[in-house]
Amino acid sequence: MSAQLIPSTSDFSNISVTGTTNWSFAGALNIGVTGGGNALSITSDAAITLAAGTVCTIGTISAGFTITESTGVIGVAGRIQKRIVSSSYEATATIACDSTDIYELTAMSGNSTFSVTGTPLNGQTLMIRLKDNGSSRTLTWGSEFASKGATLPTATTAGKKHHVGLMYDNTSSKWECILATVEA
Repeated sequence: MSAQLIPSTSDFSNISVTGTTNWSFAGALNIGVTGGGNALSITSDAAITLAAGTVCTIGTISAGFTITESTGVIGVAGRIQKRIVSSSYEATATIACDSTDIYELTAMSGNSTFSVTGTPLNGQTLMIRLKDNGSSRTLTWGSEFASKGATLPTATTAGKKHHVGLMYDNTSSKWECILATVEA
């Protein structure tokens, strides 16, 4: 189906589209609502393509919503909810970087070895928060980790919270430790 050209002076209300429709707009496309309600509702596997440099303001985004942009640059105004994964204790703590931004390991009752699975992006960050159960625990880091701006901790300080900040580097193919702190 060829695209339908809509003149820049057109004014529509109460439009309902079913199926696949391609429209080409001469000028800007402004979608709004008078008196409240949804400005635009897209369901199923629909996609919106915006020209390069287009600014799009999105109100509420449902879970599972994905934004892609051909240059890989997406600007976001506001907060982005971090994906937090928590566990009470794991002898082998495997962190899935495709679905985790912050990994919490609490009440550690034994030593832990850390590894990361998934496909990391260059510059991706990962924060690990640790706390033992009152006894110091040994920490072992897999070969995908490296001490760069800070040293990876090798043990917890009994009863204290630890933060380990990591950033992935494509050049080294490592999660580089850029921050390591212990609660005062």
